[in-house]
Amino acid sequence: MTLAGCGEEGFVQGQCTEAKFDCPTNLAMDPSGAILVVDFGNQCIRRIARGFFIVLNILFQLIRASFGLQGWPEPGGLAVTKDGTVFVGASATILELNPQGRPKTLYCNAAIVR
Repeated sequence: MTLAGCGEEGFVQGQCTEAKFDCPTNLAMDPSGAILVVDFGNQCIRRIARGFFIVLNILFQLIRASFGLQGWPEPGGLAVTKDGTVFVGASATILELNPQGRPKTLYCNAAIVR
């Protein structure tokens, strides 16, 4: 069973059957039942809303604007706490997004992140 994605590589949000990913890797479920997906190739985190089957991009524009990154190199690890706080590892950076949507850098090795 395919939860989301049309089978073609790309970067499209919207209905699950039309969404496109580029190398989806790690998954986590938030307290609302939504599935978060690390979209490695598109350097972002995607959210599949429970019951709506719509793929949305989160932690993409927000990260670039908040942290001044040109891109988000190699997103990898993903975890969600019971209160909805999201933690993401990306190269030499660990980011936190609290339930209200405020980002915070927990760790960044600036010598590695370019």
